[in-house]
Amino acid sequence: MYNNPEQFYSIEMIVVDEEGTTMQGNVLRRYFPRFEQVFNESDCYFIVKPTIGLNESKYKYVDNKNKLGIYCDTDVYPCKDFNGPIYGFSFTSFKDIIDKTVPENKSIDVIGFVADVKDLKKFKTARGKDTKKLNVIIQDLEMESIYLSLWDSYVDRILEHWENREQHGVIVVILQFGTLKYFGRFGYVNSCFNVSKLFINSDVDEMTTFRNSLIANSAASSCSSQSSRLSGIFLSLYDEYVVRSEFNNIAEVNLNQAKSVVVVGTVQMISEDLPWYYFACKTCNKKVFPKVNNDTPTVGVLVDEEEVYECKTKTCKDIVIEYTKRLKIPLTVQDSSGTVSLTLFDRDACRILKTTAANLIEKHVAGGDKGLYPDEFEALLGKKFAFKIDISEFNIEHNFWFFGVSKLTDDEDIIFELEKKANNIEVETTASLNNRFTDMESEDTVNLNDDNCTDVIMGVTVGTKSNEDFKSKVPSESMDDNVITPLAKNLEDTAMASKPLGEPAIFKRKTKKPAFKKNLVESYDVDENGEMSTTKPVKPGKPTLLIPKIEK
Repeated sequence: MYNNPEQFYSIEMIVVDEEGTTMQGNVLRRYFPRFEQVFNESDCYFIVKPTIGLNESKYKYVDNKNKLGIYCDTDVYPCKDFNGPIYGFSFTSFKDIIDKTVPENKSIDVIGFVADVKDLKKFKTARGKDTKKLNVIIQDLEMESIYLSLWDSYVDRILEHWENREQHGVIVVILQFGTLKYFGRFGYVNSCFNVSKLFINSDVDEMTTFRNSLIANSAASSCSSQSSRLSGIFLSLYDEYVVRSEFNNIAEVNLNQAKSVVVVGTVQMISEDLPWYYFACKTCNKKVFPKVNNDTPTVGVLVDEEEVYECKTKTCKDIVIEYTKRLKIPLTVQDSSGTVSLTLFDRDACRILKTTAANLIEKHVAGGDKGLYPDEFEALLGKKFAFKIDISEFNIEHNFWFFGVSKLTDDEDIIFELEKKANNIEVETTASLNNRFTDMESEDTVNLNDDNCTDVIMGVTVGTKSNEDFKSKVPSESMDDNVITPLAKNLEDTAMASKPLGEPAIFKRKTKKPAFKKNLVESYDVDENGEMSTTKPVKPGKPTLLIPKIEK
């Protein structure tokens, strides 16, 4: 309240329906006990029996003359099947602002990329509070320019991106619920108290569409300066995936150290043996666990059991937490070198599937899906992505080969550049292996046309003998496994005799199996039957019956 900053007069909100219509709403202080814990930002609700009156506020947060009121007779229920816009943007044309066809003090949404940042101003308010203001020039797809006037925390956020613009590339922003003021011939869109929302290079559908249009305009532009500036958006993505990140073929991913790497692969399978969603803390997004109730129940007394969860992170430990359901889709991804198990989390999964975890879980629990996971997941199968994955200390300590996906893209240009890297790695690996095999062959082979043969064991020369020396030595029985077997006395009896004259014959040494010095024929008389032998030809005539030997 104005006279007492510690007290609140009302809870103010902006609601949007499935058709994208926005309306200002509020809950008066007298109804706080009933509704204070009901509403959460970005959640969907059925609001039954609200009051609709005229919005007589001097400054209207949205372009709607009516206002929604939550009173004692109003009922509010969660809605799990909302199909409207998530943010309810309604963008105003820069040209309309420049032409001054948009009235002042009207709440508007604008989208553009940062062209320049002006001087930062710091001063004190009438109440002595330190504050700061920054004017930012943004441009739209037609290269029209307007000013954003950002205040306080928004100044810090935009400066962090601007000062690191070589890393971030072109900075795309959306200011929602800004207020328009004209100074001279320029229009300024101001961030307003705690009502405005600032999006900077966010994973928002409207921002993705804007980026794609910028890239298309850049490719088609005949103006080199404009093309260079707009291509910065692609370059930021290019820098992140291709230049600044380590790239691995999937077979190269290892647990040697904690780091982030980029891999390119096709989604081949979604595991049916692992859960595809989890309960997450609303504060830190970490997994929560069922809380063990140590209270001993009273005998004969029925108690309504409510499932309670707790978050075990340092941030949220020992405090009452609120939780929600989030996606964690277990994927098997494959490239030409192998496969890897990845976990796709809620933010990227919902963006790709264009739905929410609540909708998917509600539909699946109700029996709307045939399999063990939602039918919508099938859209991921066969798709190729560049995945930025995290190899964490947890993976290393627990030898855990399931990696989390921190970011992914299906941008064809990025994937093409990364696959060129993959091909270079494969070519280098193949060349290296060929050199190794060539070295091994040069060390472990003997040229039989050479009069002086070098005997080699595991690459170490043990002696030099002539062919005549080898021919003169015919072993009477099998030799030990640690000795190289001499060549056959009559080379004509070997397969080497079939090689043309003048062509060097190469004999590759192979490891011998240990030889048995017993006469196996005497031990196994059954082998005398040629029809049952695997080594002897069938003898003609009637086979001789065997007489069993009787021990005395």
